[in-house]
Amino acid sequence: MTDQNFSIRLVEQGMVHEARAFLMSVFASLLYEELLRSLQELDKRALRANCEIAAMFLQKEMVACIQVEWYNEYVHVNLFGVHQYYRGKGIPRRMLTWLEEECRRRRVAMIEFETLEDWQTRHRFYERMLGFIKGESFRRNGVQYRKFRKFITP
Repeated sequence: MTDQNFSIRLVEQGMVHEARAFLMSVFASLLYEELLRSLQELDKRALRANCEIAAMFLQKEMVACIQVEWYNEYVHVNLFGVHQYYRGKGIPRRMLTWLEEECRRRRVAMIEFETLEDWQTRHRFYERMLGFIKGESFRRNGVQYRKFRKFITP
């Protein structure tokens, strides 16, 4: 699969339900209360001026989806999922490269997200393969999380 087979585009309001269904299927085995709430609120968040949903397609098939919120100094990744069949094929790197390019275009200096503290294997992937820096650990609604950040060079 070459890069030219993939396209990344913003999800229009009429496709938000498709993006939510995709993310629900990706996260089906991982659902916990806060993630489920985040997925259920996607339609409302998508209406915010600072919210964008982007999807990666292989021809007409959605293979990855990311929902972000833009702020003055940074972009926060709320949801990011890759279809199980396409894991291990460089999709997260391609999506994050796209997001980094968007950050440069908008003059935004940092990407941040949080993930479950228990997902140590994924933490190593975020650090080693994607260049994120492990940040502070925190507890929210009885769940332990870890922040990750990546500073974007102009």
